[in-house]
Amino acid sequence: MTTTSRWIAATIVVVAVAAAAVFLLRPRPQWTTSSPEALREFQAGMNAEMKLYNREALAHFKKAVELDPGFVMARIRLAQMSPGVSGEEAIKRLRTLLASADLTRLTPRERFLILYLRARVDGKPDRAEGLLDAYLARYPEDPYALNLKAGIFWKTGQLAKARAAFERLVKVSPNWVVGYNSLGYIAMEQGDFSKSEENFATYKFIAPDQANPLDSLGELYLLTGRYHEAIEQFRGAIKIKHDFCASWDHLAAAYLLEGDMDSAHGLLERMDDEEPCSDGWSRSLRCTIELYPDAMARRWRDLLKRAEEGGCSARRGISYDILIHRAAIMAGEPDLSRRIEDHWRKLAGKAEGGEMTAIARVLLVHGAGVRAVAAGDLDGARKAFRRADGMLRLRGSGEGLFKLFNLACLAEVERAAGDRTAEKKTIQKIRKVNPSMASAYESGRFRPFGLQPEPGEPVR
Repeated sequence: MTTTSRWIAATIVVVAVAAAAVFLLRPRPQWTTSSPEALREFQAGMNAEMKLYNREALAHFKKAVELDPGFVMARIRLAQMSPGVSGEEAIKRLRTLLASADLTRLTPRERFLILYLRARVDGKPDRAEGLLDAYLARYPEDPYALNLKAGIFWKTGQLAKARAAFERLVKVSPNWVVGYNSLGYIAMEQGDFSKSEENFATYKFIAPDQANPLDSLGELYLLTGRYHEAIEQFRGAIKIKHDFCASWDHLAAAYLLEGDMDSAHGLLERMDDEEPCSDGWSRSLRCTIELYPDAMARRWRDLLKRAEEGGCSARRGISYDILIHRAAIMAGEPDLSRRIEDHWRKLAGKAEGGEMTAIARVLLVHGAGVRAVAAGDLDGARKAFRRADGMLRLRGSGEGLFKLFNLACLAEVERAAGDRTAEKKTIQKIRKVNPSMASAYESGRFRPFGLQPEPGEPVR
C-alpha cells in the first residue's frame, strides 16, 4: 500500500516511518522516559506503525503518554497522528510541542529528530536536510537517518539515489523490512516492474504475517493489468488484517477494472455487514463503485443523478470527484464542476499541503483538458493532457492508473483530430505498463469521451 492509498500512490511520511522502524533495530532503543511500561507501549506503537496499522499505533501512543505525560517522543508521535484535528491546527499544536521540548535531557537521536521536525514544520527544508547531513556524518550507519535521507531522495524525484540509499539501508539493517516496500514502489515508478515484484515478494517473505506486503504486491499487479492476481493479494491482506482499509479500496478497483460489478457490489454489502472501516471511508468507496459504470458508459446525466441521490455530490472525495467533475462538464453543468474545481484550487494553493496539494494541481490541469474536449478545442485538450502526463508518475496503483487514464484521454483526442500516428504512440505507452487497458481501448470497450473523428478529417 502507498501511504496515500487513494493516491495513495505513492509517498511515505518519512519521519513517521523512520521513527516507527528504529526500535526494531536496537536492542535498547534510546527513548527518554522514566516508565518502562510507557516505553513498551511506545515501542508497540512504532511496531504497529511499521506495519501501517495506524489504529493500533494511535492506541499505543495514547497509552504511553498516559503512563508518562513527560515522554516527549510519545507526545510528538501522538501529535503527528493528530486524530480528529484539522491539518492547520495539527501543525500549530506540533510546532508548540516541539518548541517547548527540553533538549538537554534527551538522547542525540531525540535531539536531532526534534530539531529536524522543527525545521520541517517551519517550512525550512534546506535547514532540515542540513541537520540530517550533519547527523549522518556523525552516525553514518544510523538506519533512522539513512531512511530519512533515502526518503528525501525519493520525494524529490532522485530515484536512482533513493534506490541506492534504500538498498544500503536494508543491507546495513536487514530487519528494516519496510525498506523493501519502498524499493518496490521506487522500481515501480521507474517502470522496472520485475524488480518491483522481486522487492515486494521479498517483503512478503520476510513479513508473511503482515497485510501491507500483500497489498503492495497487489498494487503492482493492479497497475500492470494482472487483475486476477491483484484480487488474490488484496483478499489475502484483508484476511490477515480485516480493517486494512487500503486493501478494501484496492480490491474494489480491481473488480471495477476487471468489469466484475457483481463482486464490487458484493464487497459493498460485506463492508456494510462487517464495518471494517470508518463510515466516511465506506461512503467514499460506495460513491466510486456506484458511479463507475455510468462513467465508463459515458452516461453523464445518469451519473449526476445517481451522485445527487447518493449524496456524493455534496461531499468531496478524490476518486469519485474526478468522475462527477467529468460528467458535469460533459453534461453542461458548470456550477457543479466549478465547485469541485474551487475545492481543488484550495488544496493546490497550500504551500505545505503535501500529497493532496500535488494531486489537486494535476487534477486542475487534467480538468482543463476535459473542459477543452467539451468545448471542441482538441488542440487545447491535447496540450492539457500532455501537461498532466508530465506531472504524473507511476507512484502506486492510484496515481499510476490515473496516469494511464489521462493517456487514454490524450489518445482519444488524437484520434478525434485524425492523428492516428500520435494515437498509436500514446497507446503504446499504456501497453508498456498495462496491456489489458491498452487492449480495452483498442477494442473500443474503453473510451473516456466517445469522440469520433470529424467528417473529412485526414487520418495521418
